[in-house]
Amino acid sequence: MPLTFPSHAAVVLPLWRYWPRRWEPVSLVIGSTAPDLAFAFGIEDTHRWDALLWWSVPVGMVLTVALRWSAPRAAVHLPKPLRRLGSLGDGGPRWWACLLGVVVGAVSHLLWDGWSHYDGYGTVLVPALLHRSPFWGMPWYAALQWGFSGLGAVVAVVFAVQAYRDPRVLGPAPQAPRRPLRFTVGVLLAGLAGAVWTGSELLAGHRVMAVECLLLTAFALPVAGALAVSTARSSQSAPVS
Repeated sequence: MPLTFPSHAAVVLPLWRYWPRRWEPVSLVIGSTAPDLAFAFGIEDTHRWDALLWWSVPVGMVLTVALRWSAPRAAVHLPKPLRRLGSLGDGGPRWWACLLGVVVGAVSHLLWDGWSHYDGYGTVLVPALLHRSPFWGMPWYAALQWGFSGLGAVVAVVFAVQAYRDPRVLGPAPQAPRRPLRFTVGVLLAGLAGAVWTGSELLAGHRVMAVECLLLTAFALPVAGALAVSTARSSQSAPVS
């Protein structure tokens, strides 16, 4: 799918929107992007079912833990209307809820892509998907890919906004220390590294890899800022020898 995020999240966000006590949102969204993130490292066989075991689930769990840990520490540095995002952070659901979210998200990704990739099961079940469509001469599976991207992005944004506005779904902003300078430095360093990584892939003509590099950079920004803030706390609280 041309837009890994937020398009793929459209399948799983309704679970959190309507059953917020049963589903962990960070793991759902991360899981729904995990199969495509491997493209940033030149790994291309992560859309097989066995890749759930060696890529999507382990990588999704690492990213989920990192983002949940960073959420309250990073959100406190955002504008006040956005600080409730910090309630997505650590605490709350147990590890198995996050594991379930990653698995469901990754499976939804594979099922959806099966209808929009030339080598997916959809083209086996419906060979007509390989035929040329009236949309700029693209085959039908490619037309579905672009259509799913646009529709999925709109649906994901709508459900995310609805969930954010509903206090039953997203809790109040948690309390966390603010260190704007350190947070900004951490975010800028991560952003600079990500820009260099993404730019190098673009210059090499690897557009798909560049898109996933950009997405991983976006995931890294709050983690880097939170690490910078936490490092400051640790150094200040360490005993002087």
